[in-house]
Amino acid sequence: MPAALTAIADLLGGVDTTLEVHREVSAKPLFFAAGKRLPSVGIEDYLSHYAPICPRIPYFKTLAHGSVCHDYDFISEWQMDRDEFYADFLGPAGLRYAAAGILFNRPGKLGGVYVHRSQSQGQADRSDLSALWRLVPHVARA
Repeated sequence: MPAALTAIADLLGGVDTTLEVHREVSAKPLFFAAGKRLPSVGIEDYLSHYAPICPRIPYFKTLAHGSVCHDYDFISEWQMDRDEFYADFLGPAGLRYAAAGILFNRPGKLGGVYVHRSQSQGQADRSDLSALWRLVPHVARA
């Protein structure tokens, strides 16, 4: 799975990709898998502290399966600069943005594939989101 997740990031111009299943907001993921490029210490920090405060998950919970989005759909640069998740966790790890594809969203379970991007790579554009939208059904079936 790590090779496949990293290949998705390469296709969409990202650093790496994660696959996550969340039971509820403000909790550790029920399932987490990452590509090959994310540092293990960053994954440990995410799972132990930052996943429960990640501002992305509450927004993703509002989306239907098959939806795609990026950070600018729910947060501004100014807000990112002042948010613990973005400023204290993503920034030092060299990350900033994500494009998300919602694999399923039903009561008690949210599954998504998240392509993480650096500040220099910038926010995903329409072409990236369109490609992710085409990939979501295939990732969901896999």
